[in-house]
Amino acid sequence: MAGRMAVATVLVLAVGCAGGRSAPAGSEPVKGPMDQSVSAQPPPTHSPSGLPLQEASDKAISVRISDGKVEGVPARVEVDRGTRIRLEVTSDRSDELHVHGYDKTAQLAPGSPAAVTFVADLPGVFEVETHDSELLLFQLVVHE
Repeated sequence: MAGRMAVATVLVLAVGCAGGRSAPAGSEPVKGPMDQSVSAQPPPTHSPSGLPLQEASDKAISVRISDGKVEGVPARVEVDRGTRIRLEVTSDRSDELHVHGYDKTAQLAPGSPAAVTFVADLPGVFEVETHDSELLLFQLVVHE
């Protein structure tokens, strides 16, 4: 009997330690006294007045392409992992913007800004370029 109680105790402890993992399909998650309810809702991006919220983890990057030259951005942009990026590119010719690693794209039309927004949640160095003209806009460096 003592052996069965030890096994049951170990199983209860093992289940309690698996808090961050999802439960198998068709089963209910085990809740204990230390479990806390966490909202799955993303934080708001706009104030009640409709204006965008600015947070310490936001990074706005504005790039202009004119006569095949990149303006307004350094060769490397460094951010911390988890930073929300808003990249706005204005080009003097049609092209396609591509953020490598994140597979974010936007069509560029002459004189019209195109925007891409994403969370930099992958650490590493990623090229941001145009596809048709193969112009490197900058390297995005995401620190752990």
